[in-house]
Amino acid sequence: MSKLERVIYTSFDDNTPHWKNVEESVRDWAKRCDAELVNLPKPVGYQPQWVIFDAFKDSVERNVQAAWIDCDILVQRSAPNIFDAIPDHFYFCQPDPARRIHPRMKRNWRRYGLTNPRPYLVSALAMWSPRHVHGMIEWFDKEWRRFHRKDGDQELLTVAVFETETHCAFFPDQWHKMSKWIGKKTPFMHAAGKRKGRKLRRFKAIENREGGG
Repeated sequence: MSKLERVIYTSFDDNTPHWKNVEESVRDWAKRCDAELVNLPKPVGYQPQWVIFDAFKDSVERNVQAAWIDCDILVQRSAPNIFDAIPDHFYFCQPDPARRIHPRMKRNWRRYGLTNPRPYLVSALAMWSPRHVHGMIEWFDKEWRRFHRKDGDQELLTVAVFETETHCAFFPDQWHKMSKWIGKKTPFMHAAGKRKGRKLRRFKAIENREGGG
């Protein structure tokens, strides 16, 4: 079987000024992964955060091995080639800390018919091949109207993997961290939440101090 081409998806526009603080690091990382970096437009007609489902569709149409990275993640120079470092499975991140569940899912998991609010999937960094996401695409096309616009993509993904019986795994725990859990060896440094500019300045100081690994 021939090797699939590789695409890394993200989504940013003029309303995401923090992208300029991470752009160089993300583009350099994509080159190290031998992958095309694709910026997807914000969806029209449903919640902009749900754009990762557009990435699933696009990857199937292109027939590529794919990854997703949020546009507020600073990638250290020590970051691994995501496609070669681990086996070809469907990956997401764990929450920080791992026991954390988003408050909306804490309130709504019974509403969505889940037997348990775990595992809660963090989509800041994800990886998949086309065979992993056919069921997720079909599910989204049929089910997205069930959800409130306040629901993030992670709430939809958590329900989707349950209802489609899709198997997924977590990246190595040390790869991705948010804010106060970030350390000098964190390759994917995520400025989630508010005050992104201040967080990214701190991340860059960590990276420069450590020489990128």
